[in-house]
Amino acid sequence: EVLPEPAAVARQSLPKLGPGQEVLARWSDEGWYYRGTVKQALGDDSYYIEDSVGDMEKIYREDIITDDDDANNIIQSGDPIIGLHPSYSFSYAPGVVLEVLPDLWTVVRYYDGSEAKVPREEVYKMTAEKFERDVAYILQCEDSWVGHAVVARDDSDGAYHLGTVKERVGNGRQYVVQWADETMQVQSSSCIFGAFTKRHALALGDRVLAVADPVGLIYLPGWITGTNGQKLVVKFCNGTTSAHINPRQCFWLSQEYFDIAVSFWKTKQGEK
Repeated sequence: EVLPEPAAVARQSLPKLGPGQEVLARWSDEGWYYRGTVKQALGDDSYYIEDSVGDMEKIYREDIITDDDDANNIIQSGDPIIGLHPSYSFSYAPGVVLEVLPDLWTVVRYYDGSEAKVPREEVYKMTAEKFERDVAYILQCEDSWVGHAVVARDDSDGAYHLGTVKERVGNGRQYVVQWADETMQVQSSSCIFGAFTKRHALALGDRVLAVADPVGLIYLPGWITGTNGQKLVVKFCNGTTSAHINPRQCFWLSQEYFDIAVSFWKTKQGEK
């Protein structure tokens, strides 16, 4: 990739970082920013950053923001920023400040059209050039799902089924998913798993999404209770256990996501 001059200048001129430093960094799987910790400086203005669930990625300095980077910035109406998004926990996205309120809160419109009041400490000023590059990358990532086979939650039963992403809806992280019976449903990207989902090394006790019904190809949340040769043993939220789970067909879940998914599934089972 040929780096635009402003990014190249930023890469070399921004202050160096040290191990243990808390930062906000842009992750390559979707282009959004998340909090993490510097683990190692690699000597080429890039760093290994570890996020809250232990994922590690090499990230260049121009895609890393520290509190010191932003400390002297004055936020004004019209400024491009990275800010805490109202719809996704601990997730930061590009937006534009619409208004600065007297109590040091800001009103932000994000790239996906959503608006929110955001406290000043969760808003980081950026250049117009960086804003445009970040938004273009995010939209490219979002478009890449279209046409791909996925495992997605069916909101009618709370379980996860095979489907195909037909199109992206509007400006946000939502898609039209077509099921095997050719019916369709709009679903959020947080409930869609597939080729572009970030992969994790799996360990005993991890929460996963895996095939609970191999005949109906129904996926449910569960947790890894053991191994069986090259396969995993997974206990599912419906009380069943399978000792034949292919780890390559598993998707790692955070504890928070697992709890929400199980709660939603139980609610839907109660409605039947």
